[in-house]
Amino acid sequence: MLVSRNCLILKRFGRIYKSMILKKCACFYFRGRLLHGRHFTYKSITGDTAITFVSTGVEGAFATEEHPYAAHGPWLQILLNEEFVERMLEDLEDLASQEVKLPKEYSWPEKKLKITILPESAFDSPLQ
Repeated sequence: MLVSRNCLILKRFGRIYKSMILKKCACFYFRGRLLHGRHFTYKSITGDTAITFVSTGVEGAFATEEHPYAAHGPWLQILLNEEFVERMLEDLEDLASQEVKLPKEYSWPEKKLKITILPESAFDSPLQ
């Protein structure tokens, strides 16, 4: 099975966090992990940065209701409540389509969150 790479880019606190995301699996992670009181982490392909989406009640999380974005060194945690995850699932539904055109940007201004999904070609080395 061939799986194409795509990238999740989040800009927060003036820093850009990049990590791998499989576009067809994005909704699975939100539904399968966050709606069941869990978390999931995207680890950077280019360094030691990581983004962890955390649901309410995850033990050990340093993102809180008062501070839903919490950075600890190169690690960013984003707290997402169930209501917002449901909304994100609706917005991200088109990722399951084979016809989705990349790059694709999703924005939730009231949460100060923007997600950009880039095509695999954005990561092609110019030396190849």
